[in-house]
Amino acid sequence: MRVACGVVLLAAGGLGCFYAWCTGTAQIAYHQLKFGASATLPPEDKVLSAEAAHATYSHNYYLCMLLAEAFWSGRFDDRGGVIAGRLQAAAHWCQRGVAQNPYRRELRWIEANLAALESPQKGLEIWRDHVDRAFWDAWNIAGLIILLADAGSIEEATVLLPLLQGRPERVAAAAAVDRAWQKELRRDLP
Repeated sequence: MRVACGVVLLAAGGLGCFYAWCTGTAQIAYHQLKFGASATLPPEDKVLSAEAAHATYSHNYYLCMLLAEAFWSGRFDDRGGVIAGRLQAAAHWCQRGVAQNPYRRELRWIEANLAALESPQKGLEIWRDHVDRAFWDAWNIAGLIILLADAGSIEEATVLLPLLQGRPERVAAAAAVDRAWQKELRRDLP
């Protein structure tokens, strides 16, 4: 009986040590990608290290978020054109992250914006789902207003705008509503 308990404890300890090693190794790789010498590299140069870290410990959604944000924010070249493959890479890492933590705002924002590229209504639907759980956050409301304006629901966006009165998030939301109104006015002119 003692031998069996000892074997079970030894096996559990060994598994615990292996799990801690995997977690630590992946965290070191994440830290290097975010803060170390790799932080200034283009996102494509980070993928190999990120894939290795993800293979070692696949539960770090911050790693997925880091890569998704890097590809999303770096999607344009100097002339404003989309760099080939970056949107697909952002979608890939975003999907991995959302699968691990569907409540993380940064991941849901990228997911909604990627969907909005194909269908503004689909992006709006994804963001509404997120905002339904976290409506009290001013940033979430601003994002909702921006996506509403981009989808052409200007009146609804305008109704929500007073919720951001006195908040710094109001600037971006109001600018999106103004752009949508200007676009609508240009379309109505002969």
